[in-house]
Amino acid sequence: MRSSIFRSAVITGACGGLGQALARELIGTGARVALVGLQRPALDALAALAPERCAVYQPDVSDTTALQAMAADWMERFGVPDLVIA
Repeated sequence: MRSSIFRSAVITGACGGLGQALARELIGTGARVALVGLQRPALDALAALAPERCAVYQPDVSDTTALQAMAADWMERFGVPDLVIA
C-alpha cells in the first residue's frame, strides 16, 4: 500500500471519471474515503475495495439538511477530513 499525506477525504462525483480515479488512488493509499454521488452500484463497487475505510453517501446536494447529515455522519465515524474534492 502506498502512503499519502491525506488520511481521509470526501469526494463528490465519485461515481466515474476523475472523481472515481481520485477515489481509487486515495483508497489505494490507505485513506478513509467518503464516496458521494448518484450511482449507487458504482459507489458500492468502490467501497468494496476497503469497506472498513469507505462510506457511501447519496445526498441531494441542493438539500442543506441532507448535506449536514452526511457531514455529521462522516465526522462521527472518521473525524474531520484532510481533503474535500467537490
